[in-house]
Amino acid sequence: MSDESSQPAGFLTPRIVRLLIVAIIVMTAFIIAGVTALIWGIKTKLEQVELDPPVTLETSITLEADQRLSGYQLSDDGVWLQIDSNQGTKLLHLDENGAVTRNISIK
Repeated sequence: MSDESSQPAGFLTPRIVRLLIVAIIVMTAFIIAGVTALIWGIKTKLEQVELDPPVTLETSITLEADQRLSGYQLSDDGVWLQIDSNQGTKLLHLDENGAVTRNISIK
């Protein structure tokens, strides 16, 4: 009868508990290593990426003394410029080469 009382009953024997503790420690180390590798990989990938600059348009527009550029809007095929003056508002559309493709006057 003393042999039966010295043996723990059930599934969780001391040996199983020790194996579970070792497994938890190993899995925690793997998770930490995985997260570290993921962050390092993302950082490395972002350093290698060369982003193209946004649309760059170099052109010259001559404004009269009473005119001012009050707004712009990028579009798929160029840029719209809003020019305000005493005579009214003018909308200019410049294509990707800097040429005026549309000239709309609002009085």
